[in-house]
Amino acid sequence: MLYIEPVPISKRVSISDIVIEVTRRCNMNCCHCMRGEPQNIDMDLNYVRALFKQIDMISNITLSGGEPSLVPHILTSIIDIAKEEEVEIDSFYIATNAKVVTDEFMKALIKWWLFCRDNGSVAISSDDYHENIDEDNIRKLEAFRFVEKRNEDCHYNHGQGLIYEGRAAEYFAASHIMELKEIDYE
Repeated sequence: MLYIEPVPISKRVSISDIVIEVTRRCNMNCCHCMRGEPQNIDMDLNYVRALFKQIDMISNITLSGGEPSLVPHILTSIIDIAKEEEVEIDSFYIATNAKVVTDEFMKALIKWWLFCRDNGSVAISSDDYHENIDEDNIRKLEAFRFVEKRNEDCHYNHGQGLIYEGRAAEYFAASHIMELKEIDYE
């Protein structure tokens, strides 16, 4: 059990951007994944609580993975903890592969939209390396105005521009090592 003394609200910090990896599980096996092989590990919410005890405001929170749609209960629990610890969050960002779209995941997205002052966005990842996704799942998600399909013009330029970690290192880095100064960021 993790325990951290609460910090008085007057001494809490404001955070511009934070990324919380809600799970390391994934339901795809994409060759460009920097995460590496999926693991059956979910975020321990005690860490979120300990973190939020030290924060009064977050401008933007990114909830990543793995695949966030696999743990809608963790997504909603983070909101519950933010409320309990009086942490204000301006906006959120979640990327999903949309392979599985459950009612619980849809409800979690609505809760995030309603909770954040400036709301947020959800992106459906789509590129040459992802599996095909059921169009019904995409239609369900795109019914929300804050969801968009992120069509990445994605051959990943044969690996150029990727950070060579995880599976991306195995599939791309062996033949395409490049210095950071050579990457076109536009």
